[in-house]
Amino acid sequence: MGSNVTRAPKTRTTSTELRIVGQVRTPRGFAYDFAVGDQRLTIRIEPASTDGQWSVEGHGRHLIRGTECNGATVQPSRAAGVRAMGEEWQDESLPFDWPAVLSLLDTVRAL
Repeated sequence: MGSNVTRAPKTRTTSTELRIVGQVRTPRGFAYDFAVGDQRLTIRIEPASTDGQWSVEGHGRHLIRGTECNGATVQPSRAAGVRAMGEEWQDESLPFDWPAVLSLLDTVRAL
């Protein structure tokens, strides 16, 4: 017998507030997924191969336009890495509120 389960259609978020929508443990660190409107940002934070350094990688994408942007940096701390990523992020088609990214990461004790 079949099931008559009705599911609500997926809708795009229209929120203008940046929020963490996912976090996962990677083999060497953590990855955090952020969302604001139709934009997504994934930040990976893990120890760099250099002693005492941290690798921070970012991947941004716009769900509708298909625009993507990537960046990476190695810094002496996780917070410095995220700050440097925000300073280097030059893609005007995918602007993110980097101070808000830092604040959210601090809230979940990722920094």
